Amino acid sequence: MNDYKRALNDVAGDMKASEQRLKNKLLHQKSPKRKKPFFLIPVSITALFMMLMASWFMTEVKVNTKQASSSIEENGILFDFYIAKEQLPFGESGNYKEVGFSNYLQALGVLELAKKYELTYNDEEYKEQFDQYSQYSDPENMGQQILEKANISQKQFDEQLFPMLIEISIYREKLKAVWFEKFPVMNDMSVGAYTVQQAELYMEQHFAREIELFQQKHQIAPSVIYGNMPITGVVAAVNDNVFYFIENMSAQELATLSEEQIFNQPEDKLASWMMNGKEVPVQVGDYIKLKYYGPNILDDKNEQAISINEDIKVLLPNERASEIQEVTFAEDARQQMEDLLQNKAWEDRIFTSIYNKPKYIVHTNDTSYTIWENNRKQFIVMPFGQSNVWVMYHRSSEKLKALIEENVTK
Repeated sequence: MNDYKRALNDVAGDMKASEQRLKNKLLHQKSPKRKKPFFLIPVSITALFMMLMASWFMTEVKVNTKQASSSIEENGILFDFYIAKEQLPFGESGNYKEVGFSNYLQALGVLELAKKYELTYNDEEYKEQFDQYSQYSDPENMGQQILEKANISQKQFDEQLFPMLIEISIYREKLKAVWFEKFPVMNDMSVGAYTVQQAELYMEQHFAREIELFQQKHQIAPSVIYGNMPITGVVAAVNDNVFYFIENMSAQELATLSEEQIFNQPEDKLASWMMNGKEVPVQVGDYIKLKYYGPNILDDKNEQAISINEDIKVLLPNERASEIQEVTFAEDARQQMEDLLQNKAWEDRIFTSIYNKPKYIVHTNDTSYTIWENNRKQFIVMPFGQSNVWVMYHRSSEKLKALIEENVTK
C-alpha cells in the first residue's frame, strides 16, 4: 500500500468491508437466504490530499469553523467525488454508484450529528488535522485521476472539497469522544462502526424523502439504505448501556448455563455484547428482536465481542417467560418426536430467519428443544446448546404440535 492509499484509509477506513456489505444487500434482493452480516468499518469521510499544494494550502484557504451544509442537493461536489473514487478502479461495472452514495450519506450524517451534539472546532484543530495528512504523497497520481473523473477543478478542490473533507474528519473524531462517554466499553473499532451506523440512521430518519428523490434523479438503487434482517434471542447479561445477546436462545435454556458457558458459546452461534444506543429497557432473560450490524468486534480488555445493532424490541419480557409452554416427553412421546424429526428439511442457522418468540420448550430424558413457529406454520426446532436448526415440513409440524398439546394436558 503506497502513502496515498494509506492516507485514504487513515481518514476513511478500509472501504472493502463497506463495499462488501452493500453488495450483500443488493444480492439479498435476488436470494431468500440471509447472509451473515459483515462488519461495517468506518467509511464516513475520504480525504483527498495533493502533495503539490501542501506547502501553500493553509495560506490560501481560511479556516471556517462553521459547519458545512449537510443538504443532499447542496453538496454535489462531494457526491461527485465519492462516485468518482468508487468508479475509478472498477469502471462502469459493479455497484460503484451505490457504494459511493452510501459513503456520501455517511459523510452528511456526520455533519448532522455534529449539529445535534453542538460540536465545534477551532483553527488549531483544523490545522492539526491538515498537518496529519500533509505528510502523504501521491506517486500514482491517483488524486488527480479522481478529480478528472469527477470533473472537479483544482480550484474547486482547494476552496470547497478539501476543507469539507477535513471538517467531516474532525467531527468524526469528536463524535467518537461522545460515544466513548456514553459507552465506556467501546473499543476503537466498534466506536468507528457506531459512528457510521448513527450517521446512516440519522439521514434515513430525517431525510427519507430527499434521499428518495436524489436516488431517482441519479438512478441509484434504493436498497443502499435498507437495514439488515432482524434476529431474535435472549439478553444474557446487562452492563449499563450494553447487553450480552445470544441468538436463538430462550430464557429457559439460559437458566441451564453457567456463567462460563454463557460467555463461551459455539463459534458459529452469534453471542456478543450489543450497544443499546436508544436505551431500550432490557433485563436478563428478555427475549428480544434486533437488527444486527456485526460481526463481532473483539474487545481486548475483557475478551468479549462488541456488536452494533438497531431497532431493539422486547418480544417476551423475562417475567412472562412462562408463556412459552414447556412439556416433558416420556419415552413413547420422545420416540414419536424423533420419528417426526426424520421428516424434516435441514437448514443451517445462517439461512433461517427466526422473527418470533419461542412457542414451546420440549424436554426429553437426554435433550431439550426450543421450538418456534414461522409464518407458514412450520416448526423450527433447535436442540439446547446447538446453533443449527430443523425446519420441519408443514404436515410434520402439525403432527408434532398435536403431540405436544396432548402431553401438555397430561
